[in-house]
Amino acid sequence: MLSYNRKRLQNPRGWLTKKLVVKINKVNILLISQVLNNNVILVEDGQDQQKIIWGRGIGFKAHAGNHYELQKTDRVFSAVPSDDEQWIGQFKELSEKIPREYFELTEKIIHLAQSQIDADFDEHLLIPLTDHIYFAVERVKMGLNLANPMLYDLKRFFSKEFAVGKQAQEMIQQLSGEPISDDEAGFITIHLVEHEIQNSKSSVDTFASFFGDHDRREQHH
Repeated sequence: MLSYNRKRLQNPRGWLTKKLVVKINKVNILLISQVLNNNVILVEDGQDQQKIIWGRGIGFKAHAGNHYELQKTDRVFSAVPSDDEQWIGQFKELSEKIPREYFELTEKIIHLAQSQIDADFDEHLLIPLTDHIYFAVERVKMGLNLANPMLYDLKRFFSKEFAVGKQAQEMIQQLSGEPISDDEAGFITIHLVEHEIQNSKSSVDTFASFFGDHDRREQHH
């Protein structure tokens, strides 16, 4: 799983005021902070957040500091904190390997989790979960299916997360055209649970106990 260390992102156009950015946003014209590749740019939203814009060829001949007018075919991904340099770098890396529709699928799964589980799921789940889903599909295409040794316990102890995992399983199948197993629904459940661990101090002991108990049971068999 990809890890996250937050660092200060340098703003190449720090002289532009937030007030001006907000005014520009009203007519769907944004300030480009970075060009990540030919299809992906990073823009300012004027509220200490930056957004990923993904559209065909939008980064070609674009430069930091230029204005960009949002197009109907563009995809706007969740805002990220302006100081989260590593998140942005990892999005850039994955966007060069993984098709846009997998990022869109993952964002839908995150929204499902937000609506069905009483926990905080934010944009930091987008990268590791997209990474996992795409390469899980690639493994299936190669005939490599991974068994999930914790599947029974995940169903038992994390029923809400597993329910989201099952819905994600169906969505992945529809997108890829490949058969996705319950084991994969379990792996998605683990991603959700681990994200909850990172974002909820009050629940960490419960999750830690679960994984610790499972490891001990495995050692005794």
